Amino acid sequence: MKRIFKIAEILIITVVFIHCCVYRSITHLNHDELGWVKNRHEGEIMYFRSQNGDLDTVKILEIAIRNSLDPFNWAYFNTSVREYVASADVRYAFNRFHNSGGILSISKDYQDRPIFFSSILINGWLHYIPLETTSLQIDSITMNDIMFFDNGKLDSIHKRDSIPILSYSWSKKYGLVQYTFQDGTVFSRIFE
Repeated sequence: MKRIFKIAEILIITVVFIHCCVYRSITHLNHDELGWVKNRHEGEIMYFRSQNGDLDTVKILEIAIRNSLDPFNWAYFNTSVREYVASADVRYAFNRFHNSGGILSISKDYQDRPIFFSSILINGWLHYIPLETTSLQIDSITMNDIMFFDNGKLDSIHKRDSIPILSYSWSKKYGLVQYTFQDGTVFSRIFE
């Protein structure tokens, strides 16, 4: 009889563990998708020049990648999350805005679908932007891997604040390459 209780106890513990601590679904970013954030490195400084000759710098502060294939959710009792959504972020700061900056984030909600982009820039938030690239030419460099972010579609974090940046472009190869202010000033990346 003790043996039956022991087996039942082990089965109950196993069922509870599997129910609670194993993800129901896991997404994973492949090498190509990770290229959107792995093209930069922490501490990197990018240089920009406006059409008026003004200079600005952008510094990469942090790159965070959450792309595990571990099926066990060791934090279930803290988070209650049953799905693992792979994501990656690049956090950066503008010198012009006294180290205010932004975050470019990619996430893969479903394994069989393309990634989505989210972005915070200064005080605005764009989220769930589908992967749709366009082309951009700066000086003699033509880039065909540009994600264009339009702040006209922006959810403002602070509704009373004006959003100084109207739009910006992120290249898969080069990172942030251009941003445009509401007054028409365009800062473009200086390629050395």
